[in-house]
Amino acid sequence: MRCFVHVLSCLALVQAQRSTQYSAQNLWKPLGAEELQSIASWLREQPDPEPNTSGPQSVSSNGIFSIALQHPNKSDALDVLQNGRPSPSRYARAVLGYQDAEGPYLAELLVGPLPISDTTIITPLEYPLTRRTGAKVRDLYGIGSSLGAWKYRIGRSVADVTLFLLGGAVTGSANDTLEIMQSNPYGQEKDGRLVTWFNFKAKSSTGFDSQTLLPSALSFQADITNKNWEQWEILQWVYDDKSYPTADELREACFAPGFEKLGMNFDGNWTSTDQQGAPLPMEHLPPPTGSSTSEPRYLYDEDQGSLSWMGFTFCLSFNADTGLGLFDVRYRNTTVLYELSLQESLAHYAGNDPYQANFAALDSTNGIGSSAMPLIADYDCPAHATYLNTTIFTYGNLITRPNSTCIFEQAADVPLQRHAAPQYTTVTRNSHLKIRWCSTVGNYDFVFTYSFSMDGTIEVEVHASGYIFAAHSAHNEEYGYRIHDHLVGSMHDHVFNFKADFDVLGRANTVQLTKVAPVVKAYSWSGGEQRKSMRLERSTVRSEDNSSLNWDSNDQTMLVVLNQEEKNDFGEYRGWRIHKGAGSSHLTIQDSPVVANAVHWAKHDIYITAQHDYEPRSAHALNAFDVYNPPVDFEKFFNGEPLEQTDLVVWFNLGMHHIPTTSDLPNTLTTVGHSSIKFLPHNLFSAEQSRQTINRIRVNYDGDRVSGIETFGQPEPEPAACQNGENAAV
Repeated sequence: MRCFVHVLSCLALVQAQRSTQYSAQNLWKPLGAEELQSIASWLREQPDPEPNTSGPQSVSSNGIFSIALQHPNKSDALDVLQNGRPSPSRYARAVLGYQDAEGPYLAELLVGPLPISDTTIITPLEYPLTRRTGAKVRDLYGIGSSLGAWKYRIGRSVADVTLFLLGGAVTGSANDTLEIMQSNPYGQEKDGRLVTWFNFKAKSSTGFDSQTLLPSALSFQADITNKNWEQWEILQWVYDDKSYPTADELREACFAPGFEKLGMNFDGNWTSTDQQGAPLPMEHLPPPTGSSTSEPRYLYDEDQGSLSWMGFTFCLSFNADTGLGLFDVRYRNTTVLYELSLQESLAHYAGNDPYQANFAALDSTNGIGSSAMPLIADYDCPAHATYLNTTIFTYGNLITRPNSTCIFEQAADVPLQRHAAPQYTTVTRNSHLKIRWCSTVGNYDFVFTYSFSMDGTIEVEVHASGYIFAAHSAHNEEYGYRIHDHLVGSMHDHVFNFKADFDVLGRANTVQLTKVAPVVKAYSWSGGEQRKSMRLERSTVRSEDNSSLNWDSNDQTMLVVLNQEEKNDFGEYRGWRIHKGAGSSHLTIQDSPVVANAVHWAKHDIYITAQHDYEPRSAHALNAFDVYNPPVDFEKFFNGEPLEQTDLVVWFNLGMHHIPTTSDLPNTLTTVGHSSIKFLPHNLFSAEQSRQTINRIRVNYDGDRVSGIETFGQPEPEPAACQNGENAAV
């Protein structure tokens, strides 16, 4: 009973609000529910900016697509953090839908100053964009409202064909067993036309979200450019790797003697994520969990949205487009990162199947942050974690996602340090502070984790799970493994782009490349003999002309962000090393016509650019609506600017080449769907920082006998019975 009461009291402590060691104001704290509602109400009262139109429309009933905090410019924020200036006024970034003579469009607007008052105004928010169209982008969200009726009309017109080929139909009836899904993004031509592929899929019949596992071999291509959906035109039908210009020609071929049908993918128990089969031995016993019976060692300030732990301090921010970001990251009172945040997520498929070949989802279009889901205690995160809600305004609605972010400390499964000698053994524990959130964008679940370690290491991780977007097996042998009756696990690349705005001991930084290189050299002691060895070759990234990089083979080159004006006690430049972890980092398909100029950030592993307030993001949530002239074209960031001892930004990619196997059914597993990167202190201090922790032990030996144990002032542990069971060893 004493153990149970102790656990309850500790869980209560976890939820208690405590002030952090972060002394500044969180300038990036998201807008609260009342602020968002106030802005939305005010926007609805404003006059239409377009004359002779019916006002905001196409996005929602009130025309407001999204509202979020407009982050302050870095130059203004640092004036507050470093120079003690008053905090700048807060502004909102709002995306509204309008209609003009050319059709529906979305306008990105700056609203402020806040709170709403007589001085609040609206201005186009164009300066963070690389194109100049008045912060306007054509609205493709509105197409969705027309697709349903059009798909049903198409489905009814070929119902005899789909009943024959696929065993079902799309008619709009509740009894439909098929559905039609469009490619993502909408297919776009250079002249602006929308030419998109569609595929017939079986509907889920099991109650599970399995429709992406149920493709058919029947697809069609349509021009959906016209504003009137009744004028949309089907260009071709494809079945069994044969193209038919019209439905009548497809019908004629289908019902001709000797026509061979392909098999169809239907739902069944194989798509269920519920437990199946006999339980494994000993599974009646619960597995070990990350339970904690002590007061948390991190300090989270709920009002401020700031966090501190073991020498780290930083602020949290969250937005509907890209989710959770960290700002003003400091370690041991030194500046490390001004910003660490996700920019975009891309899944690019391939196949002989035209539907798969034209599928390349840009997830911020649907909202990576707005797709954040509640976390399940003891499964996604430990039960003792601190759980945070997130509030966003998207698609015209205020939404609160409960328990969508978690914070917890977790013991590492290997020691941070150990050494055994005849006279003693010394071991240091390691633990990690983790901030985690999960986004379910359509079929995929992405688990994002920021981790901090006792030695100062910062890690960014992405794990992928959920249902794959599979293809029909016909003619797709070169693009995946056959994983079910008529199913291929369609190959695809995941690429996640992040921004790491380093400020290592100040804004003036340089990226140094240190290569472990083979060398043949005669030494003073080698008697004139040429010796094969290795040495370090140092260089710097001098300008944006040579700052698009890929990781070196054999991990031979270290990439370090350092400050050449700061040296440690031994004369070495102080910095942070960027170390590749797991997974791949860039897109296999270069210059893909599916996403064109919208994903230039995905061509390499890592990029360095000069920091500018007008280049806050490498991508944009509306890039998918105009891939040839996107709101943000990352390639335009590169104009030859010098990068030595200047304020620079590192843009890095995580990702994975995913070639699904039978292990991806019903869901992809996070053991293979994983990518990571680490930032490690690099000659940052004159001594390794974890030596300060008391969470270490030294066991002294006199021969085979333990002669003494040094615990360095650690608190007394809980009784062994409370930790490991009544029969645990003491």
